[in-house]
Amino acid sequence: MVYGSLHFITFDGTKYCFMALGEFVILRLSSSTGSNVFTLQGQMDKLYTNTGKRIDVPVVVRMAAFHQSFGKIEWRCSDKDNGLKVFVDDTEVFVTVVVYLSEKNFAVRCPSMDKCAVVYDGGLHVVVWRKDSYRQLEATMEVPQTFYNRTLGLVGLWSSSGADDFLMSNPGPESLLFSSPPRVNMPPIVTGPVVIQAKVSSRVSVQIVAQDPNNDPITYSLLSPWPVGASIGESGSLTWMPLSTMPVQLTIKVSDTLKASSFFTPILRVCSCLNGGTCLQESVIENHLQGKFQVLGCLCPKGFSGKFCGNVTDVCRGRPCFPEVPCQSRSQPGEFTCGECPDNTFPNGRVGYKCFERMCSPPFPFPCHKDAECQSIKSDYSCRCKQGFTGDGLNCTIDECAAFMTCQNAKYDCKNKPGSFECVCRYQNSKDREGCYNLFNVSVLWRTNKGDGLKQLDDILKSGFTNKFYNISRREGETASQGGAEEFWVAVSSDTPHWYIRDYLSRVSNYCDIKAVEVDDLDECKAREVMCVYPALCSNTYGSYRCVCNGSTDVEESQSIMAVGLGIGIPLLLLLLLTVLACFCCRKKTVTGLPHSSPDYLQNPPPFNFFDPSLQYMTHSSPRIIDNVTPRHRLR
Repeated sequence: MVYGSLHFITFDGTKYCFMALGEFVILRLSSSTGSNVFTLQGQMDKLYTNTGKRIDVPVVVRMAAFHQSFGKIEWRCSDKDNGLKVFVDDTEVFVTVVVYLSEKNFAVRCPSMDKCAVVYDGGLHVVVWRKDSYRQLEATMEVPQTFYNRTLGLVGLWSSSGADDFLMSNPGPESLLFSSPPRVNMPPIVTGPVVIQAKVSSRVSVQIVAQDPNNDPITYSLLSPWPVGASIGESGSLTWMPLSTMPVQLTIKVSDTLKASSFFTPILRVCSCLNGGTCLQESVIENHLQGKFQVLGCLCPKGFSGKFCGNVTDVCRGRPCFPEVPCQSRSQPGEFTCGECPDNTFPNGRVGYKCFERMCSPPFPFPCHKDAECQSIKSDYSCRCKQGFTGDGLNCTIDECAAFMTCQNAKYDCKNKPGSFECVCRYQNSKDREGCYNLFNVSVLWRTNKGDGLKQLDDILKSGFTNKFYNISRREGETASQGGAEEFWVAVSSDTPHWYIRDYLSRVSNYCDIKAVEVDDLDECKAREVMCVYPALCSNTYGSYRCVCNGSTDVEESQSIMAVGLGIGIPLLLLLLLTVLACFCCRKKTVTGLPHSSPDYLQNPPPFNFFDPSLQYMTHSSPRIIDNVTPRHRLR
């Protein structure tokens, strides 16, 4: 650390004062081979306040750091304010309270206008700040452990012993802080490039950049001995084609017209990758001539190895084949062949590279149906549907219709589908009334004449049956057995028998102005509401109807009926007509208006089981609640 006027603290903790003026090396870091890696210099001068008053004590007024890989950073006191001036490779940068420069492996950061730090890859960093009201710099340095016993300068040798902190400089004095004394001719200053990268047997051209403080004309030349194949023009255009990775040094002499000269030795980084290898620009594998000649590493393509990718890789050394399978290298780099897979195993793609025991397991896709079991057999497999499913193992399905009560109502047939089933209505009412439902005839005699009887009955049934009630329609021009009654057709769900409706309407009759009600099955055949295609006959069913031929066969299409008629012939048709006439003459009930089925169902019971859970129906609401009479909920 350096602070005050003028105090130092070495790496080993020694504190001392330094009372000299001039330019001095504060810190130098060396590599394991002794070459210079990093140098920090400081210029000591007398102290001046911001008002220009001089105080006869030494302080640091300028500092500069040079890293062999990243170039030069310089700190100065600003002439305009109490801040700092920062130069990167001798180019001034604007100081703001942000990270100014962030390059690969190093960055410059200014946490305030009077404090800036440079941070290098690996942990090395230098922090420089300006003391308030003075043209004076102070600094701290942090060095990684890798430079233990490799430090020189005014901060001493880092060795955990203060006895060896003060050593004479070796090599001789050098300067990173260039000054321009008045009325003195100054030599040209070379600003770059600091690093020249080249490939063996490949020509590289770079422009050497220099400037003269006195604005004198500049000439360029190479200092002997220069590398074979190197040349430089008068304008500073340098060309070079390295022939090998043997260390060479390239020194450029820059002169002005008054014979003042500067010497510049850039870092030469040479790459010699073979067989299509890629140069790693930041990977230095060899360092020569105190870091002035560096050899870069290579990223080798498949099949090659070595420092410069010159060796053909024996891929079989990595045992790429399946265990216990022999490997044979081929003439092409990176190519090999494997032997056969062991017994009871088989390959997937490349022979012997990967061997598997089961085709039913990953990485193979599952070959069977998701509802099947797979069994591996050497390099084959077999599929069998799981219990309860049927099929060939590649396509499996389950017959849900085989289960008891899949479709719980007798009006439905169960139709099996792949992976599912469908309950299909056994009897379709008509083509314009798709669905499966019961259609009943309801006769209502109102106590008073109702002009809106249809709407009132619709509201009553919606309130009592909710989703069990489908629709209602009026049968115009018809009268019931009781004089003055209105006739309605009521469609309800197939699990709702007619006495549910009759019971409900009887219970609510006192509250809904109903005098009498009669509900029975609608005989669509007698009412001639449907017409079956000849010669099919209409057969009434509970809540619906169907068209049959020969008394048993359901008929849906006219083509089927025509085929039956042609097959039976004229004699059967005459016999059928005689049967219809006999039934008409022998019937006991006279149909007046829209006929009702006989209310006595003991002779022809409904086609479903009274103990079916779907028939254990409970009405949704009852108007008896108005009179504080709790409705009786019981199974019917």
